[in-house]
Amino acid sequence: MKYLHSSFLLLILHLPSSALTPFPYLYEMHHKFSPPHLPLPTKPMNMSTWMSHLPLHTPLNTLSIPGTHDTMAYRANRLPKFTTTQTGTLHQQLHAGVRFIDIRARHYRNTFEMHHGVVYLGTNFTFVVRTLHAFLTGPGSSEVVLMRLKDEQHAQRNTRTFVQTLEWYIDVHEDTVEMLTDLLWFPGDTSRRLPLLGEARGRVVVLRDYDAEGATYELGLPYTDEKRIKIQDHYQLYTYLDVIKKKWDLIINFWREWVSFFNSILDASVPTTNPQDLPLLVNYLSGASLFCVPRNVATNEAWGINNRVQFFLRTAWETAWDAAFPAWREEFVELRGETLGVVVWDFINTRAARLVVSFNFRGVEGWDWSEVGFWTAGERWEFKEWN
Repeated sequence: MKYLHSSFLLLILHLPSSALTPFPYLYEMHHKFSPPHLPLPTKPMNMSTWMSHLPLHTPLNTLSIPGTHDTMAYRANRLPKFTTTQTGTLHQQLHAGVRFIDIRARHYRNTFEMHHGVVYLGTNFTFVVRTLHAFLTGPGSSEVVLMRLKDEQHAQRNTRTFVQTLEWYIDVHEDTVEMLTDLLWFPGDTSRRLPLLGEARGRVVVLRDYDAEGATYELGLPYTDEKRIKIQDHYQLYTYLDVIKKKWDLIINFWREWVSFFNSILDASVPTTNPQDLPLLVNYLSGASLFCVPRNVATNEAWGINNRVQFFLRTAWETAWDAAFPAWREEFVELRGETLGVVVWDFINTRAARLVVSFNFRGVEGWDWSEVGFWTAGERWEFKEWN
C-alpha cells in the first residue's frame, strides 16, 4: 500500500470544484494535485492557539490531537504515586496544546467531585468549568476542547441521577450556568458526527461516558459509540517485567490497524467517503500494574512509553534514521501523512504535545518542523508551560 506524502488533515481543504467526485478535496489531495495553502504558524508556534492555523472546515476527527489521561490527577494535588498521572495543572495543559481532556466525576451529594478511582483529587467540576471558560473565552478562543466526561466511582448521597446533576450545572447552578452556556457544543442533528472546527471553535465537545437516559437534551457525542470512536485504552498490565513492552505493542498495533483502514479508503480511485464519517481515533499511552505505577510506565528513564512514542514518531519521518532503525521504519511507514487521532498521555510535557500537533502541518509548503524538539540522553521528562 502506498503512503501519503501530504498531511491527512488536507482531506478537508476545498480545492477546485471541477473534480468529478463527491468529495473533490479528498480526491485531489490524494492524487497530489496542486496542494492547498494553509496559513503557516509562527515559529516557534504558540501552543495556546495552534488550532487557529487550521481552516474552519477541518473535521476534528482528521486531526492529530494531544490529550491527557486522568487530566485532573496532577502532582500539585499531592496525590499518592499510584494515582498521579499528570504534572501540569489543567491550565498549564491547555496552554501547552492539550485539546482532549479526561474528566472523571464522582456523583456525590448532588455535585461532581473529581476522582481517580476511589481517590478524591481535591477539586470539583465547577473548577474545571471555570478553567475551561477562562481559556476558551480568552487566549484559546480559536480552539476546541474534546472532554470525555466519565461517571467515576460509586454515586453516594444523591437525590437525582448523574445526568440530572449535569443539567443542574448547565441550567441552574449560579456558578456555572452562564459559563456552560458559552462553552458547550450541542449537535444540530442526530448524525452523531464530530463537528467541523469552525462549528465548535471556542467550545467544549463533550464525549459522554455516563448513562444519559432521561436527559432533557442531547449533549455532545457518546464516548462509547464504537462506530464513531475507536479506542485503545488497555491499561491493566499484570506483569512487571514486560509491562512496557505489552503496552507498546498495543499502541503501535492500534495505529497500524486504523491507519490501514484510512488508507484503504483513500487508495480508491474515486473516494466517496466524507471525512466526517471516519472514526475518531483515541490511543491511550497510559498503563500500570500492581508493581509499576503510572509514572514508571510513562517516564522510565531507560525506555518508558513516552520516550518510545516520541522517538518513534520523530524518527519515522527522518530518512537519516533509515539505516539505524530499519525495522521501525518498515513498521511505521504507513503512518506517513496520516492523522494520529487523539494521543492520550500520562505526564505529558510541552515537547510531546508539540510533536503530536506537528503532524497537522507536515506536507504544508514552507513548514519547517525542526523546532519540534528531541529528547537528549539523560534529559528529564518535565512539564514546562509553553508561552
